[in-house]
This record gives sequence, C-alpha cells and structure tokens, in this order.
Amino acid sequence: KTEGIPPMYLGVGDRSYLTKDTYDYNASKHQANLQTFLQYAGHPFGQKLEKPYYSYSLGGTLMVFIGADSYQNGNAVYSEEQLTWLSGILENAEKYEPVFLFMHEPMANTVSGSYDNQGYGNVDADSAAAIRALLKDHKNVITFTGHTQYALEADKTSFPLSNGIYHIGGVAHLWADKDG
Repeated sequence: KTEGIPPMYLGVGDRSYLTKDTYDYNASKHQANLQTFLQYAGHPFGQKLEKPYYSYSLGGTLMVFIGADSYQNGNAVYSEEQLTWLSGILENAEKYEPVFLFMHEPMANTVSGSYDNQGYGNVDADSAAAIRALLKDHKNVITFTGHTQYALEADKTSFPLSNGIYHIGGVAHLWADKDG
C-alpha cells in the first residue's frame, strides 16, 4: 500500500492470460500466466492470492471477485471448485446490502457488447447457467463486468434482469452502439 493512494482490487480477465508476443490465448501457458497475475495482483490487505477469485467486506458491502479458470472458444470457463466457493460466499451474503460481484467477461445478453451479433467472447454457456442459478435467489447482488469496451451511455450498458439481479457493463475503449 502506497501512502495516500487507496488500495486497488484487481480481478483476472482474458488479457491476464494472453501471451505477451502474440496476444493469443495459449492453454499451455495458462497456469504460468495465472501465477504471474496472482503474484503481481496481490491482495490489498497484504495476503497472497492463491486463486483467481476472492472476497472481502468493505463498510458493510461484500465485494466478490471471480475470474475464468480457463477459456474455450474465446469464452470464459469457471471451474466447479470456483462455483462451489461462490455458492458458499452467496449463502452467507444475505447480511450484506449490497453485494458487488466483479467478473471480467459478461454473461451473454446481459450488457452492451454481450449479444450474439456483437462479437465479444462471454462466459461460456454452462458456466453462465451455473452462475445465474447461484444468483437467482440473491436479489442483493449487483454484477459488474468489463471486457466489452462499451461506454456507459451505450444502450443496455446496464439493466436489471427479470430475477432482479442488476448487471453493469464496464468501460475501457468506449465503443458506441451503432458505429463501434
């Protein structure tokens, strides 16, 4: 922690796993790239991160960070181990209002850029179904994603789903809806 600078909480994303020379995902380098992320990301409370997911409480708000364990066909895949961990976190999360869930890639059809015709990789269908099943009974969860590069002013950058879970898409390169 640097004096006067607030702690930075980092979540793993697809670029954490890309090879530095080709910017392609290489499954054989996945574990080494993950270890590099974990080494440099560190936990803001001085604990070493062991997995691409963690949580902490900040002023009565539960902050939960999850991240892909692997990628298939450009889509983020979450392991059973991580999903079980997330289930346990959410089972005990009712006392928090709200719960902020951070994940890099969005689930399909949740925010701008995550729709089929928009060309961005998302969370794979099986992992998304499992995450949605975990979230369905937790109305206090607000999900933040990145990856799509859409501006907050873009159509459907954030909206509530029918089950009451609210999704907010993150920004980076500020793509617009119509012209990219």
